[in-house]
Amino acid sequence: MPQSYLICEGPSDVKVLDKIIAQKLGLAVQIYPAGGANGLGAVAAYFKQRFPHDRVFKIEDRDYRSRQVAVDSWHADSTSFIWQRHEIENYLLTPGVVTAAFDLLGQANQSSAKVLPQTQAETEKLLHSLAAPMLENHAGWLTYKHLEKSLNPLKLNLSGTGNALSSRQAWLAHLQQECARLQRSGSDLAVLPVLAQLEIEKLYEQQLAPLQQQDFLTSGKYLLDLKGKKMLRRLFQWLRREQAFRNLQKTDFEEKLIEALEREYQPGYFDPDDFAELATRLK
Repeated sequence: MPQSYLICEGPSDVKVLDKIIAQKLGLAVQIYPAGGANGLGAVAAYFKQRFPHDRVFKIEDRDYRSRQVAVDSWHADSTSFIWQRHEIENYLLTPGVVTAAFDLLGQANQSSAKVLPQTQAETEKLLHSLAAPMLENHAGWLTYKHLEKSLNPLKLNLSGTGNALSSRQAWLAHLQQECARLQRSGSDLAVLPVLAQLEIEKLYEQQLAPLQQQDFLTSGKYLLDLKGKKMLRRLFQWLRREQAFRNLQKTDFEEKLIEALEREYQPGYFDPDDFAELATRLK
């Protein structure tokens, strides 16, 4: 019987996939990290060449691509999938999973349990408060990716942004400066509408508007789209501000989240449930 190999992006992905796909759902699959999205294709090709009679699958983060791009990757004959949430960390941030992780933290240190949310509703309120300041940054990245895609046929590149651009004002200033720089690099670029300052501001507002709708947070859409690694970091920083968790290590907290996910998860837990669908493809 052919062996199944699953190539994912990094060590965190391996930990989650092993807990849910291999252990919880009982799939006999070998899971390997590629060292990032850029290495997925090469590592998968290596396994296909080395094990031509086995099955090789790969799965990657959606990042800032549209949900439809991810949906389309799960077609019937596919062996290459895209998570339908921003990245694998987003699945660890479901309120039920976070509440269960808080419970595990409280069991380990009962005197600290009182500072943690006790119910899923309280956890949701906390997550909303952590996600709200991320919206302008997320709109900035969506705008950046849109401009990048528009300029790609012309072989033009926007410069990197680092992680410092969190506000609307900072993003608009950076993107407008970048587009002005590109316009100066060639006269034929001066006529490109996408490089106009007003057009950039309009594009940014189009990306931000749906994020500012009340249901983006209350319906849980933010758990699909916002960057999970950054949200997880903000959640960890919130914990560290509490006296009882000053010495908590980020890796230990992530382990608690993975343990909580394993405890809570059953097929159908997520909507859509990429883990259950992935398990079906790997059988």
